Amino acid sequence: MNLKRHNKHQESYKVFYRNWKIESIWLTEEFLYVIHDKMDHSKTAIPRFKVKNKMTTRLGQLPITLMGMIVHGHEYEAYAQYSNELWPNDLNFTIGSLLQLLRTLEKEPICELWKLFEEEFQNEFFSLLMQGKSWCVKALKALEQFVGAKPLPRKLLFQMDNCMKDNKNRYLLAFLSFLTTRDVFEELQLGFLVVGHMHKDIDGCFGYLSKKLREQSNYCLVDLMKTFMVFQEWPFIL
Repeated sequence: MNLKRHNKHQESYKVFYRNWKIESIWLTEEFLYVIHDKMDHSKTAIPRFKVKNKMTTRLGQLPITLMGMIVHGHEYEAYAQYSNELWPNDLNFTIGSLLQLLRTLEKEPICELWKLFEEEFQNEFFSLLMQGKSWCVKALKALEQFVGAKPLPRKLLFQMDNCMKDNKNRYLLAFLSFLTTRDVFEELQLGFLVVGHMHKDIDGCFGYLSKKLREQSNYCLVDLMKTFMVFQEWPFIL
């Protein structure tokens, strides 16, 4: 009986999860559905070699954090934000990734792919990390027709991970409330699945990408970015 009660409780959460996805796909002008999660940084550290030996195991790795975001019902459905762990990946990083995503969605989708790398980076460190950035352009798929910028929908549906440190705290709730205060959204709903049950969409993407990363060598950040771009044309936010 306890198992049946637990399964019904879990299924009720998944019904909301599926309904949000359907609403955002069919009613794109009314709903914006964002699934937000962070990938295990041990799988994205660079350099990462397909074949390991005594020499490569002694080399140090640069930890890279990947924040993945899926937006259902829009031109680009998958977004990635990359950061180095020399800076703390705390609540500021979580809020910053959502804010940058909303700004990106308000702009016109990029038709000329070289414009992805047209802007200057924040500092010399990131400029060095992005050496060879032109390799990524070939991995992206251009839009078949021009699509103009459009305003954000009036309702935000935000699905997050069950992490108290980053996602379940008063600062994130204050930021989301601030979005309604400034009339960015009229209504905002924050969703969490039952503890121990993973997100279907984004965790499935992370699992596939982890498999691809194990099948090849990634020497620099550009190699890592290209792997994600080939998968689902993930635009990058650095």
